[in-house]
Amino acid sequence: LETMRGEGICSDDRLAVAMLRIGGGPDRQRILVGRLAELANLGDDQLGPPLHSLILPARALHELEFEMLQVFVLPSSSLRNLSYQEYLTQLS
Repeated sequence: LETMRGEGICSDDRLAVAMLRIGGGPDRQRILVGRLAELANLGDDQLGPPLHSLILPARALHELEFEMLQVFVLPSSSLRNLSYQEYLTQLS
């Protein structure tokens, strides 16, 4: 859809949150944060069985929101050691 419309809403570098099996119990549910392309490249072994939800947060996050999402960033993500100020710089 993004390819057809070209609105810049779902570019590969867009911050995204994957919610996996939320409500399925603490040993089953997971939250993963990364760039859309990073999450799209995860295999079934990393995602596990459904139910999955994908959240595209607002581009301009509050510093507290950014810090909370950092708790769930993928170990291999380019967001891993990014400061809030660096994140804001990437938006402009």
